[in-house]
Amino acid sequence: MGAITVTVSGRLGGMGEVLTYGSFTMSNSYATDGDTYVASQFGMGAIRKLFLFPRSGIFVFQDNALKVKVYTQKLRTGSTAAADSTSGALAEIFSAASESAVRLMGSAIDTNYFITQSDEVANTTDLSGQTVDFICLGRP
Repeated sequence: MGAITVTVSGRLGGMGEVLTYGSFTMSNSYATDGDTYVASQFGMGAIRKLFLFPRSGIFVFQDNALKVKVYTQKLRTGSTAAADSTSGALAEIFSAASESAVRLMGSAIDTNYFITQSDEVANTTDLSGQTVDFICLGRP
């Protein structure tokens, strides 16, 4: 199971609550249903809310499971050349990495378009290059 690596850059406290901020990187082997973390990685005894600011992609904080889930949201065109200048390239079927019969008008071949429903990233995907900035609110 993957776990995130957290770097806390700063900490503010008062009124029995603490706010920390910084960034984290995902694991090099993403676990289905999310990479794990513990409150102490964020300088907390208990996390009340974790605000995520991903630099790319879709990241979701699961407070009830102590996990960060990652989703992709893209439609990719295949390598087959467009029939003409206006018809566009064939869309790929993401899960099968094969082309469909659907053409995206005016699109280029081998290009990602971020316009479709989100799918969770596949198990064991290396996401260690993904950095997410955060603000964390909780109790010491």
